[in-house]
Amino acid sequence: MATYRPGSNTLLKSDSILEYVLDTTVYPREHERLRELRLITQNHPKSFMGSSPDQMQFFSVLLKMIGARNAVEVGVFTGYSLLATALALPDDGKVVAIDVSREYYELGRPVIEDAGVAHKVDFRHGDGLAVLDQLLAGGKGKFDFAYADADKEQYRGYHERLVRLLRVGGLVAYDNTLWGRVRGNAARHAGELGVRPRGARLHGRVQRHGRRRRPRRGMPAPRRRRRHAVPPPQVRSTDRSGNLRNALECLYPLGLKIKQPRSSMMFILGHCNRWLIYFA
Repeated sequence: MATYRPGSNTLLKSDSILEYVLDTTVYPREHERLRELRLITQNHPKSFMGSSPDQMQFFSVLLKMIGARNAVEVGVFTGYSLLATALALPDDGKVVAIDVSREYYELGRPVIEDAGVAHKVDFRHGDGLAVLDQLLAGGKGKFDFAYADADKEQYRGYHERLVRLLRVGGLVAYDNTLWGRVRGNAARHAGELGVRPRGARLHGRVQRHGRRRRPRRGMPAPRRRRRHAVPPPQVRSTDRSGNLRNALECLYPLGLKIKQPRSSMMFILGHCNRWLIYFA
């Protein structure tokens, strides 16, 4: 029943373990309409562009924890991730979906309508950067969640716009930031689809956003906080951003690395009071 190709890059040691996790944990919890759309997407020649069900279930948990109501998604394809986001939002929530191909979106639109969440979806047909500029013209800090899974050449441009669209405490996620390459010689892979240069440029941009700025003249210098290798477990917050922080702290025992602000990012990065999640 597992849909992953053997030998695909995962954190697990074998495909059999991955199939076991999917068949016993992920697929039984998958929404009926999401399953229907996933099976439709599997028959598409470009099915590799679709989002995975385990990733979307992780998104759903995070969306509910931060109390997200407004989301923006760059790159829709058949709409699996869009449907998962819409299902996780409250009834009055909205998700702006941006894609250059209306044809792909039309494949999944009937399933989205059958799921009863079409009223939450605002599909925008066009170039991602252009549509994001239009959204910025309407004001900053209006979105709780953003997801980019589109043209990798434009990731830096997406990042510059998405962090301005997000509210403080919001969450933005990028897919394929290393194009599936998590190890290897940089020079060896530099010519393969531009994997290393693109990922390095995006990560460098994120680092610069997270750097401490000099205070303006006449303003007191910010107090330096003591850095912890692991966030102190006794610190707990009840606000939406704090709930997410508390949840991410629990990922340490699972082996995921959460870097402190202004650090290079491995899997999950928090900076500028916003969280960024990268999927390699």
